[in-house]
Amino acid sequence: MSTRATTPPRQMTASPAFASPSDDSLLLVGETPREAWYVHLLVLTGFLLVGVLFTWPLVLHWQSGTIQKGTLPVDAGQGIWNLWWAYQSLSNGQLPYVTRYLFFPETVDLFWQPLNLPNALLVFPVLAYAGPIAAFNAITMLSFSLGGYFSYQLARAMGVDRLAALLAGFLFVASPYHLQRILGGSLELIAIQWLPLYLWMLMRALHRRTIRSALAAAAALLLTTLASQYYGLFFAVYSLAHGLLALLLTRTPIVRLRMASVGVLIGMVWAGVLLLFVWPPASLDRNVLTNWYDRQTYHSMSLIDLLAPNVQHPLWGDAATAWLRSIHPIGVEVGATFGLITTGLVLVAFWLRRAMWPWLLLVLLLVVLSLGPELKVGGQLSGIPLPFLLLDAAGPFRNASRPSLFVAHLSLLLALLAAVGLHALRQRFATRRLPVGVVLCGLVAFELLVQPWPVLVPQVAPAYLSMHDDPEPGAVLELPPLNDASQYMVNQLCHGRPLTGGYLARTPEFPATAYASAVRDVWDGREAQPDIARRDLANELASLGIRYVVLNLERMTPDRRWINRQQLAAPGLRLVQATPALEIYQVEQQTVQPAMFPVADALFAPEGDGRRTWRWMGERARLGLLVPSALPVEVSFEASAYTSPRRLQIFARTRLLAEVMVPAGSYTTLRLLLPPGTRELTLLSDTAATPEGRQVSLAISNVFARVVDGGPGPRVALLPTLPTWHGPPCK
Repeated sequence: MSTRATTPPRQMTASPAFASPSDDSLLLVGETPREAWYVHLLVLTGFLLVGVLFTWPLVLHWQSGTIQKGTLPVDAGQGIWNLWWAYQSLSNGQLPYVTRYLFFPETVDLFWQPLNLPNALLVFPVLAYAGPIAAFNAITMLSFSLGGYFSYQLARAMGVDRLAALLAGFLFVASPYHLQRILGGSLELIAIQWLPLYLWMLMRALHRRTIRSALAAAAALLLTTLASQYYGLFFAVYSLAHGLLALLLTRTPIVRLRMASVGVLIGMVWAGVLLLFVWPPASLDRNVLTNWYDRQTYHSMSLIDLLAPNVQHPLWGDAATAWLRSIHPIGVEVGATFGLITTGLVLVAFWLRRAMWPWLLLVLLLVVLSLGPELKVGGQLSGIPLPFLLLDAAGPFRNASRPSLFVAHLSLLLALLAAVGLHALRQRFATRRLPVGVVLCGLVAFELLVQPWPVLVPQVAPAYLSMHDDPEPGAVLELPPLNDASQYMVNQLCHGRPLTGGYLARTPEFPATAYASAVRDVWDGREAQPDIARRDLANELASLGIRYVVLNLERMTPDRRWINRQQLAAPGLRLVQATPALEIYQVEQQTVQPAMFPVADALFAPEGDGRRTWRWMGERARLGLLVPSALPVEVSFEASAYTSPRRLQIFARTRLLAEVMVPAGSYTTLRLLLPPGTRELTLLSDTAATPEGRQVSLAISNVFARVVDGGPGPRVALLPTLPTWHGPPCK
């Protein structure tokens, strides 16, 4: 593949979208004509003004609030935290894709979360000097300014005039899809500007057929993917169809070969770089949800969604919302409403410009993929399988639970085709002095009008700032857990401490709440029951590196409030602040003892006779140290076999630590020394059926752990408290 085109890019004196297929396949490739610098500036500024108008009154709350439905930060709060974390990690020379400041003390991989690092880098100066809320809103505005500008350039590459290209940009950034993403608060989906940038680079690369243009397209696809994995993954599918059609329309073998080489290079660079983030590839399947099919069908577009009017319109929006919700509730969020005028212009493009048939195929492909793995006509599944099921053969697509996000790519193509339709009409009526373009643009703008938006102003109680002032490091445990909302992550911006919990797209495994421990009792808000291991809440919290426990009283039922208060009235904990909304408890410094507990779901429920408590195990059981120790730990427990002696094998991962015969009818004490760093033990034994139908092997009782030779108990490595942001929401 040559680094230079065999012929210079041709000047766009004629419209490539209207030309007949030629040797370089101008139907699906394009080169933007050169324009004066002030034209670019005017386009960028004009679409920024569109953003101000279509998000009103957001500009009045630039540094204090964001658009999001509801009263509790959810996706918008998560986006604010992502920007804050990107700034904190990059400022300290750390990799943003890994953190221990959520679900502490675990290490969380943020690559599979909506971190959208390219967006943070795009507004880094705003992030540094005005804060994460202002940066969030800056990205929202740039999605209009850059999204409209790149769509304008893309439409110009298709050969339309300036007015039609401006319409393309307006239709894309003011589309119901984009506006629904803004209302939902998902920052990685709000930032739609990467979509037209990549398609523009792809068409240019297929036109120029050089290594440089191919690398530029690959870089744009990588940015799109790192900003939103949905957009990047779905665009990879689209690119394959776009490239194959371009090859079919190319008649010259040498041009076809170079075009194919460009496509292969784009795909190899994109896939190669992404593999660095997901290596080994087996990690792709580990992130697949067990109910992925149900999630996909729920978050798929229905055919009825295509008929709905603009649900945000000030005149008929409420009625349209009620109508669509009565048939397909999720359709309100899908945003697959394109309007009568836009649809009419697209039909005009296909009617007057028959050479547009490849674009028609691409539009139909995106419509079908948006429908997900099974057809929905209204709100009910029809049982008819669809091509998205073929994509589900790969792990990344089974992990993609929102097929309706193909509507983003569909909105871009329809905006471009509507621009082609407007261009064609203006050419047809050019001699009649009819202001066709102005009238149609006005009608489109009227159809896409939106009501003033609800602005959510995140609030953080002043008490969190006092936790930041405490010189002792340690994490914060907020109760009750809110793993489906981001208020606690917004609080973290002000106290700067690691958070034992959080709101992520994929909730990670959290062993601290998997063990039958006092921490789990507090987390779940249930009264402690006798069990096979001794529980000490203050010791467990201290070993996990937790410095503060916060009760959010307004989010608790009266019963839960009473239970948590009783639990936190334990030795080693003291109430340091109390308001009508919050109670903050501090974990006192103490000598930590190791603690081993059964993994709650790996044994049967506790049983007892008043003198002893035991748990029956089946073929397999697991015991876990709350915190692994860097020193050897001695573990002891008592075991009794069911009906007859049974062999017990004890493993630390795949390493066999002990193999013993456990007698029946009496308990025997088993002791073993755990190698440093051991986290869990697996117990294996043969089972027999009980009269109740259970398969059991051994009864386990009196689990105990201690550090050998009385050394210091296990405690996680504490993290420094990060600087608080001296501005909203911390003021």
